[in-house]
Amino acid sequence: MSTRKFARVAEPVGEPVERTSSSKRKSTVSEMFIEKTRTALGELMARRLEDMRLAVMMLDGLEIAGRVQVVALGVTTEGVNVPLGLWEGSTENATLARSLLADLVDRGLDPGQAILFVLDGGKAL
Repeated sequence: MSTRKFARVAEPVGEPVERTSSSKRKSTVSEMFIEKTRTALGELMARRLEDMRLAVMMLDGLEIAGRVQVVALGVTTEGVNVPLGLWEGSTENATLARSLLADLVDRGLDPGQAILFVLDGGKAL
């Protein structure tokens, strides 16, 4: 979305403020995006998983700015896609893979479930 159109989707701040405001600075848009992304990722990574029944878990790594991001996406037994988390490491290695799986179990995912794991062939995963 362009910064020119940002005001259309920003949170309402009240009529007196809206009457006197004319635009949003690019830095304001960036700051709001960073804060909302940080909040949403924190909520995602803290979400409890006790009641989640998965049929499939897909794991894949992606390099961004010299760091590896490993993403876990679950597909429930009802066929609903659920993002499970995002973990960062220096490389897509076994330590990172163990860490992300341990985090899912710590958050309540039942390791006794029969889950089909879909991987791209990365040896670490």
